[in-house]
Amino acid sequence: MILVKHNAEGNTPVVTALVYNADSDQASPQDIWVDQPVPVSEDIPGMNAQLHIRLEDNSLFYNYTKPMSLQDYMGELRQQQQIMKEAMDDLIMGGAL
Repeated sequence: MILVKHNAEGNTPVVTALVYNADSDQASPQDIWVDQPVPVSEDIPGMNAQLHIRLEDNSLFYNYTKPMSLQDYMGELRQQQQIMKEAMDDLIMGGAL
């Protein structure tokens, strides 16, 4: 049996650790015991695999996500910078009245 530790978020939480040959004293109340083999992730170019567990039937599966590119990070920084600029403008204009 394999002890599956997860982040307990939603119906399909992210697996944070797999403990093989675990003792029952290593388990916390949210951990799950499974006796199925751990699936093998597919090698999909440009995608990251993240192991999840489906709580309804305790099955393990992978979700694949595309990592953020440099352009994505730059776009996010620009948005945050614009929000901060608008907040500063509001503070300056509000303080002058």
